[in-house]
Amino acid sequence: MIRIFTTIALTLLLTALSTAYAWALSVDAVRVGVHPDKTRMVLELSEVSDFRVFVLDDPTRIVVDLPAFTWTAGAMQNAPGSLIREVRHGVLQPGVSRIVFDTERPTALKTAFVLPAQNGSTPRLVIDFSAASDAEFRAERSKVLGTLDVAPAFLKAPARVVTGSENRLAGSTSQCTQTTRQTEHIRPPYPGYQTADHH
Repeated sequence: MIRIFTTIALTLLLTALSTAYAWALSVDAVRVGVHPDKTRMVLELSEVSDFRVFVLDDPTRIVVDLPAFTWTAGAMQNAPGSLIREVRHGVLQPGVSRIVFDTERPTALKTAFVLPAQNGSTPRLVIDFSAASDAEFRAERSKVLGTLDVAPAFLKAPARVVTGSENRLAGSTSQCTQTTRQTEHIRPPYPGYQTADHH
């Protein structure tokens, strides 16, 4: 009898823990298309969400912050000439996750906006960008698009990157193989803390 109650208690505990880590938001697909005057990146979401988009250097990259999400996107649909070289994602701070797109060269953000679900489509975060000169990129570094709040303590916190498994977006075809690189903070502020490009 005691063994039965112990088994039930463990089952309930595991269920509660898995529920606690099941985020309401999910990123279900990521695709990139190249146009004459811009490159457009579309993230399909499970619901309309706040966001925060900006660029960083060393290496050059586009950073997307969202409320904590589950990544279900699988393989990314990339396009030749998109400038996207690699993608990774992880937890930035409690309640906020980050996606980092490493780029082949400096980029400038044109616009970023969320489209609600309509005509059978899911909500989408749309990000338009283009290649930029070094001078344009320096000006871009002060631009932040979106309204998602991120605690100031997490914006410039030092981090030590510990590479786990790494998947790259590469090749000249539209279908590129994606894997994920996870990183950990050198001194986690709480158990289980992880980060992706903690800047």
